[in-house]
Amino acid sequence: MRLAGDTRVPPVIPCCRRKAEFGLRRIPREVEVPGASKDTVFIISSDRLGHGSEELGAQLMAKFVQQMATLPDKPHAIVFYNGGVRLLTADSPCVEGFRHLEHDGTDLLACGTCVDFYQLRERIAAGHVTDMRAIVAAIQAAPKVVTV
Repeated sequence: MRLAGDTRVPPVIPCCRRKAEFGLRRIPREVEVPGASKDTVFIISSDRLGHGSEELGAQLMAKFVQQMATLPDKPHAIVFYNGGVRLLTADSPCVEGFRHLEHDGTDLLACGTCVDFYQLRERIAAGHVTDMRAIVAAIQAAPKVVTV
């Protein structure tokens, strides 16, 4: 506590020391993610990641897909429904990442009802269009399901 007239400046605690005092630690740049493997099915229901800025959400989704494509352990399948099917079109900034995933063995399942609703059937450039029965079966069979 400072008294009136006290002009001394309180000591500045370096940020890294404060983090240590609160039990926080620095996370390394490259983190090994255990369990993100061939047993995992991802569900993508939007062409953006998160809520708020649509432009930022589109950029985040593109980066997410790019990073997923570079990991050594690829997911077993990725299910796309609602607006997520837009990511599989030829003009999507994510399509190359999805093509790499597909090439490496990831099954890309696009909801046929959604593809038809958005009138995208002729523009799908990665994965394959399927029905809800196949999507439900893939999700039920997976030991681990991640919704993005």
